[in-house]
Amino acid sequence: MTLATLLATPLKPRDLAAKLWRVSLLRGLVALGLGAYVVSHPITSSATLAHVVAVYWIVDGLVALWASLFAAALATNRVFLVIRGVGGIGAALLLFVLPLDEIFGPWQPGQIMLLILTMAPALAAISLQIVLTAAIDLLIGLEVRRRLPGEWSLLLGAALSIVLSALVAATFFASPTVLWHVLGAVGLVGGLSLVAGAFRLRPTG
Repeated sequence: MTLATLLATPLKPRDLAAKLWRVSLLRGLVALGLGAYVVSHPITSSATLAHVVAVYWIVDGLVALWASLFAAALATNRVFLVIRGVGGIGAALLLFVLPLDEIFGPWQPGQIMLLILTMAPALAAISLQIVLTAAIDLLIGLEVRRRLPGEWSLLLGAALSIVLSALVAATFFASPTVLWHVLGAVGLVGGLSLVAGAFRLRPTG
């Protein structure tokens, strides 16, 4: 049986759950790692917060690309997941390229202009991540719920990604001290919930 034939063969609910639980587990462990890092490190800057979330976006994007390998088991076109993964990774890399350390660092001449020039692409990257997550992850999550009644981990993963993206956007307008604590709590609670949902999906026997 070729890979194309395998991907085109619809999965039974049990087989679908066997694949999805690993996706949720990986996302949960990454979120837990993010939360643990934030809780165990002192507050640094808004730029650090954005970069920490960008690392999560990269891993989350790679998970989406991995999930696209068996997306043919759903009605959703696997191209959507590829777009979701590439878009998230691209948005994260853009945050690393932008001079966030300079605009959130000590005042220097021209900093206001640099902030104005940086906000537009940064907010565009954040908006892209939110739109892709809302349009694709939620769509897939609802479809999975129709195949696996009561399954909520994929929808929770989408909600977690949206909240993290909103926190990055908030770095331009709110105190990093408050956002840093919120980020730690969101990472830990969201990660634990995803891990619990993953083991709930894991087939037994």
